[in-house]
Amino acid sequence: QFTTAQASGSYHIRMGASSLSFGIRAGVFSWRIDKDKLQYENSSDPASLMNASNSVSPNFDAGIFYNGKNLFGGVSAFNLTEPVFFTSVSGNGIETGNKLKRHFFAIAGYRIRLNQNLMIRPSVLVKYTDGAPVNIDGNIAFVLKERFHFAATYRSSSMASVMFEMYINDKIRFGYAFDYTFNDLKNYAKNM
Repeated sequence: QFTTAQASGSYHIRMGASSLSFGIRAGVFSWRIDKDKLQYENSSDPASLMNASNSVSPNFDAGIFYNGKNLFGGVSAFNLTEPVFFTSVSGNGIETGNKLKRHFFAIAGYRIRLNQNLMIRPSVLVKYTDGAPVNIDGNIAFVLKERFHFAATYRSSSMASVMFEMYINDKIRFGYAFDYTFNDLKNYAKNM
């Protein structure tokens, strides 16, 4: 059983038509395993959760974002404390555990106004996690009358998507996205 409690806060600095925003999220993750519901052929298997202990871990995320008249960009980091869950001690006394790895993100983009009704918004998102390949998303969005968004994305991990979004009002929007995978996962990840 996984339970979490988190609180988020942000601070915004207005600079004319631009703004600089800072955000932080602090929380606690609780993992609990009911060993009575586990069944293993070999409960001494080091990969089993029979020796796992319940855990509670703090976690923090943080980010900064600049939003100018045309230019925007930011950086953020998730799982800064790399919370550990389901720690266990094997028969030879070695303690192991699963942890949520830190994730780092950077985004940058630019708004190109073609006329009063049409804007093009190219952007790039870079994602990094230790032990995984760097992932880069290239995106191009067409914004019609500040209300309708049509976008296409290509991800370096062999995925592309198209998206439509419509602002119904200032607080409600409707959207649909379709993803297509080019690698071997395409047989298993249909439009997910």
